[in-house]
Amino acid sequence: MKRCIGLIVIFFGITFVSAQSSDDKAKQAQNQLDSLIKLVEQPAPIQWNRYETTNFEILSIDDAQGKLLYNNIEYIKTWISWRWGIKDNSFSVKCKIIVVPSKDLFVKIFNKDRSSFRYEPKGSAIWICTEEVRWLTDVLPKMMTEVNLNEFEAKFNTKFGLWAHRGMSILNGNLIEIRGALSLGGDLILSKVMLNTTTEQYLKLSEANRIKFDSQCAAFCLMIRKEHGNGKFLDYLGASRDDPEKALSIFSLNNYTSLDSLFFGYLGGLSKEIQQQKVPNSYLTW
Repeated sequence: MKRCIGLIVIFFGITFVSAQSSDDKAKQAQNQLDSLIKLVEQPAPIQWNRYETTNFEILSIDDAQGKLLYNNIEYIKTWISWRWGIKDNSFSVKCKIIVVPSKDLFVKIFNKDRSSFRYEPKGSAIWICTEEVRWLTDVLPKMMTEVNLNEFEAKFNTKFGLWAHRGMSILNGNLIEIRGALSLGGDLILSKVMLNTTTEQYLKLSEANRIKFDSQCAAFCLMIRKEHGNGKFLDYLGASRDDPEKALSIFSLNNYTSLDSLFFGYLGGLSKEIQQQKVPNSYLTW
């Protein structure tokens, strides 16, 4: 009887140990399977297509978009300066343009929800999400305008007002966006405020007020260029860096009050005629 019980104990002991070993193997197999699934589901490493031009280093996930920029980027750079009569200069350091074809991927890689730029003397960068509407004809030229102006200012030790940066950027964009910006209504910003606003003050504005500010700056740049000529525009651009009000004498104006009278009349008429489709494209794009 004792022998029988012993055999039973041994039998069940062996059976129990065997079952435990089977469970461990099953868990190990499941862990291996889970690891394999994670490995398969892991996104493939992002491959960047790289192109270089005289002033730019282009990194693009989509090769076709990279080639498109490679073939056109230097022309765009020259055009956005030339149309304002500003000398086109080579960058001190190549500007990086990073191009991503989807917003989800753009957010994942850069933690940004829209295209942006950063000017740095040691090397500027422009991040472009090509899912944005008119990224090539509007978003990119606007950001390149900012980089171009900053490069010009650094090279010639000068500084233009924020009004010039924002206004010229808008007018270097797509015609549809230009018309939209210049047809905005609403309260007007006094010219004294507009011409003396700093970048720090601008960044504290709400998005709606930034749009309004940009719109009026674009109209102001257009008024000077179209009503007084490109020479006067460049004269004021340089002279206004120290005293915007004193520089108004270039247009035979004495103070901000006289400028408000002239500018608000122009802005109201321009906005109305754009809404009525009376302004030809050539006036806005020259």
